[in-house]
Amino acid sequence: GNIYLVLNSIAASSPSYNLTVEAVTLVNGDSGASIETISNDTVLYKSTNGIHFDALPEAGIDVVATVEPDAASVHFSLMNTESGAVESGIDSAAPWALSDAVADSAFLDSPASADYELTITSFAADGVAGDPLTLVFAVVDEPFNPVTQPVALTDETGTNVLKLKLLASMPTDDDPRGVFLSRRLRINCIIPGFDDDVYVCMESLGIIRRVDATSGAISDWFDVYAAINATTDRQLDNLATFPHSGLRGMAFHDDFLTNGLFYTSHLETRPSETGLPYVGDDIADAVADSVIAEWRYDSGAVDAASYRPLLRIAMPTFPEEDVAYENAIKQIAMHDGDLYVSVGDGAIETVDLLGGRGNNALGKVLRITPDGATAYEYSIPADNPFVDDDSYPDEAFAVGFRNPHTICFTSAGEAIVSDIGRDNAEEVNMLVSGGDYGWNEREGTFVHNANGGGLLVGVGLELPANDTGFTYPVAQFGHEGGKQGAGYQVTLSQSVAGGFPVETDSELAGRYYYGDFPEKGPIYYSYLDDMRAAVTDSDPDTLTQATTYLARIEYYDADDTLVLETIHFRDVVNYEAAKKGLSEQTRNDMRFGLGPDGQLLISSKRDGNIYLVLNSIAASSPSYNLTVEAVTLVNGDSGASIETISNDTVLYKSTNGIHFDALPEAGIDVVATVEPDAASVHFSLMNTESGAVESGIDSAAPWALSDAVADSAFLDSPASADYELTITSFAADGVAGDPLTLVFAVVDEPFNPVTQPVALTDETGTNVLKLKLLASMPTDDDPRGVFLSRRLRINCIIPGFDDDVY
Repeated sequence: GNIYLVLNSIAASSPSYNLTVEAVTLVNGDSGASIETISNDTVLYKSTNGIHFDALPEAGIDVVATVEPDAASVHFSLMNTESGAVESGIDSAAPWALSDAVADSAFLDSPASADYELTITSFAADGVAGDPLTLVFAVVDEPFNPVTQPVALTDETGTNVLKLKLLASMPTDDDPRGVFLSRRLRINCIIPGFDDDVYVCMESLGIIRRVDATSGAISDWFDVYAAINATTDRQLDNLATFPHSGLRGMAFHDDFLTNGLFYTSHLETRPSETGLPYVGDDIADAVADSVIAEWRYDSGAVDAASYRPLLRIAMPTFPEEDVAYENAIKQIAMHDGDLYVSVGDGAIETVDLLGGRGNNALGKVLRITPDGATAYEYSIPADNPFVDDDSYPDEAFAVGFRNPHTICFTSAGEAIVSDIGRDNAEEVNMLVSGGDYGWNEREGTFVHNANGGGLLVGVGLELPANDTGFTYPVAQFGHEGGKQGAGYQVTLSQSVAGGFPVETDSELAGRYYYGDFPEKGPIYYSYLDDMRAAVTDSDPDTLTQATTYLARIEYYDADDTLVLETIHFRDVVNYEAAKKGLSEQTRNDMRFGLGPDGQLLISSKRDGNIYLVLNSIAASSPSYNLTVEAVTLVNGDSGASIETISNDTVLYKSTNGIHFDALPEAGIDVVATVEPDAASVHFSLMNTESGAVESGIDSAAPWALSDAVADSAFLDSPASADYELTITSFAADGVAGDPLTLVFAVVDEPFNPVTQPVALTDETGTNVLKLKLLASMPTDDDPRGVFLSRRLRINCIIPGFDDDVY
């Protein structure tokens, strides 16, 4: 009883020239990869590492505009406003690409930085032009970037896609500390527990929250802030020494299930008592102390009175500043009974305090054994490399770091430490006992000019030929679009956010993920095997690094619908931040974490959300518990889908090709869609009348029994027969799931004298009808007393002399 409107039979709108351009995107002219959607005042950078333009001057770009569907054509004009050079004259079919408009590098390089004016005019079929759209964007040079190994935009080995979905969202109305909204959302650390949960350090609130790794349910687990206030004369310094204040990180003891011990790193206000033991000297004018504390979980709760300070580092101040920017303990990690502690160098974007290579805790990774029972009681592992070395404290395990942002371990026991650079190099390091990672004499694989001056002035010098004594990164990337003059802002890589390895049975297995946290937030990864193979302590000419790959982000909503594709994590943050009533974020402030089953998590200090990386989840267990979701017959020549079959389906051999498109001549494929953890599928198709069997196919997804019935005799003997299709799926370990058996019939049709086939395609134009419901007859209108299906019967529709149909 419905009337459906064929949308694409509607005449073009009048006036037809009233068109608007919806989006303008730059596309790489060689690879076709989308670069950026531009609007007025967009600033784009020429990139030595190829993130923005993939060697733009060499490759050229296309300009693609998406316009309203009733535009007949679009004209582009792209002008360099400095030189006056113009590329124009393109008037082509959708998506209206100004192909290789700037393939001539001189068009971009003269001058090196310039504004470009892009004018787009759309035309209707009658040739009338709409109002032109003009966008002005800048293409500018970047600061010197010494890292010349390009970031890889594609990955020939596997997928470069991260599939993200919101797991948990911290509440905006929970404010026990009286801090403003953006502070109470700051997530600083996510670690797995010994259950099905992850544990989250809320930096300014000073609270550890527990998050169900499946449902995302959030509960408060332990209030560190309140416990410190209750048991000491100090308090958690959660605001005074911003930006690096509050609760920094946590780690569970390896034997937590039996001893209940765990550890936090945090900032405390200065103690009133004197004579406390410090790693390195106490500093009289320090603004706060960075502390490692031990706590005990017992009988279902953390005992606040169990607070035991283990390690204390004074945070220095400087004449011009009131905070020690890179001094706080960064992260901690437990491995084989020892606690590893990464500590910043104590500088404020400078190269003071010996740059991590002095006889103090600063700029180092420390290792202690927390085996004592009283305050500040711990052991020094006997194999710590600097025991009895007066140059460094006994606690030091590796030296020469600026800002060792994150420390983690692989399942093989290898420690990975990311180190934030000062000028133009960001590092990922494999931790070596006794290693000197070079700061402040080295940054990445370059000599750093430790002149104490401003940023972006001390990097880029090549290593000397006789260089020895330093351990260099296994992966590095440069600052692209660094701090610019003339109002340009930092656009891309500037501070590495260290991550975690993915070692699940997933498509991301064998990779270490990391990112850039200040601004747009690209996410990178390197292969663990490549990192292990990197040469890091040899002659400068033979040093190697693992390739840094750029991940592409797909973001899915609660209904598993893809809603966003981007290379910038900040886009995901802003997509969700708007739902919390937050303003548009200029930073992304990503942090990485791991779930209890090794799944990768990413959070943001800006929106208080934790995102699950869907394709890092291990394959389901048991892996052989598989079911076949659908079986579809596919034409073996054309590939067109014919019909999804189930038991008792009846299919016809058709002279007009509707059902099988001349099946006996073309043959068919049988395609099964199965659960994604199937390794392979085996098919057996039997003609139950003749006993003939086609089988033996065991191939990759979508597991096609290719041309199984290409032999017409297999269908034609006898002319009508039942066919039994058996499908068995196999796991990677070779275990078979329960077989699925379907029986369907293929029968002759009544004689049909019309032999001219019905055409399934139309080379002249579209064969698509776009339908939409226009009107629906009422079901409760029954003036005749007829049953429902009769009162809905529409027999004729004609237009009147008004705007109605009859």
